[in-house]
Amino acid sequence: MPTYRLFGSTNGPATPASYSGAFVAGIGFEVTSGGCWLEGYWWWVCPEGQTTADQKFALWQPYEPPGVTHGVVVAGTAVTSGVLTPGQWNYVPLGFPVPLSIGQTYIAATGFHGDFPITKNSFAKGDPFADGIASGPLVAFSDQSGTRPQPFGLGQALYSVSGTDPTTNMPATSDDVSSNFWIDLQVTTEAPTGTSYRLWPSMPVASGLGGEVTDPPDVGEQSMGTEFWLSGQYARYTLDKIWFWSPVPSAYNPGDPPTALLPGSCAIFAITPGPTPQGTMVQGTQQGDTGPSPSVTADWRKPDGTAAQPGDGWVYCAYEGVTLPPGKYKTAVYCYSGGVNPTGNLDNYLFFGELPDYFGTNPGTGAPGPAAANGIVNGPLTSPNVPNAALANGNGSISTDPPVLPGNSTYHNNDSTDSGTFVYPDTFDDKDNGETRWVDVEVTPVPQANPPGEGTMLSFFP
Repeated sequence: MPTYRLFGSTNGPATPASYSGAFVAGIGFEVTSGGCWLEGYWWWVCPEGQTTADQKFALWQPYEPPGVTHGVVVAGTAVTSGVLTPGQWNYVPLGFPVPLSIGQTYIAATGFHGDFPITKNSFAKGDPFADGIASGPLVAFSDQSGTRPQPFGLGQALYSVSGTDPTTNMPATSDDVSSNFWIDLQVTTEAPTGTSYRLWPSMPVASGLGGEVTDPPDVGEQSMGTEFWLSGQYARYTLDKIWFWSPVPSAYNPGDPPTALLPGSCAIFAITPGPTPQGTMVQGTQQGDTGPSPSVTADWRKPDGTAAQPGDGWVYCAYEGVTLPPGKYKTAVYCYSGGVNPTGNLDNYLFFGELPDYFGTNPGTGAPGPAAANGIVNGPLTSPNVPNAALANGNGSISTDPPVLPGNSTYHNNDSTDSGTFVYPDTFDDKDNGETRWVDVEVTPVPQANPPGEGTMLSFFP
């Protein structure tokens, strides 16, 4: 099974640093491809002088703004070890592997009291890990002076002395001598049997200014969606959920207005091949009504299953009994918002956030987004980058672009001729070149029986 670590068989120091207080050690990393799963943590215990008592571990997602400590623990990643063995790496597995999102900054952390392992001058310019550490899709950042600096202005030698619990104390203070505290982790590209797949799993806060609402407000009636493909590896897939990021109160700009609305409807569209953008709503996938006063709205739920409100972050609509064959689709939401002629306070119509250049490159700087190279590939679920996406109508924000071009993700601003209609999202924002509006999907492959005469064994993997 393909697994990856940062330090592998490299041993830590023979003796720890002398320390008498509470300490939480951390290391920042990302995965550069979809389909990666966190299996557990590794912790070096020196041959003598270091505590071997049970120790807690957790995974954090830090987020914007730069220079300010904001973060949240990723669900399912907290675990406590047994008694540790001195003089070796100790592996602490999770109860169940946790999927990771491509290009998302994470911090693996562990907390304890007393002496700890340390190797100074590790991640800064001129140090052994000045370029970070790359182990397959698992990548640790360098310090800010290195070539792969950690986002949000964080250093790599991360710690906290506020307590010993890594689920309440995110290590976000940077050591001034760029130390390695010898915490490691293990990821695999082998998905657990029977798992479901999402595009953005284990991302408690959508990236991009803390997942804040759009600024300036974009409040017209519209649909929006993310293209996804289901591979022919399986004959069909159950549609489990459509997910949507309802922006939380902004951590970056606390004075920004809050999210006011949840989308009134959601659905899956099948992409119709052809020389012009077109798609058809998949029967049985629309939840909620459209128009200014829908009689039934989509049943949005928080991750814990309770009823959602605007601004609750990731919310979902659940499905039962709907399956999708292999093919190309868009997972989409619709909101009447302010309609075709919004009036009054536009803040009353805010409902989504976006991150430009996610599936493409910045037209001005050429900087690639997280999914610009290969899109997102998570097992049999793919969301393509801009060049490989379905055709869309350019919105004309770059005059040299053709009127029809490939693009992911897309939207459709309704006008007076189709007001109140959930329209296939067929328009691409040229200048934002592959922005994401955080419309996600969750599917589970349906295992297939072997052909007659070959037994009844089922398999999810080739």
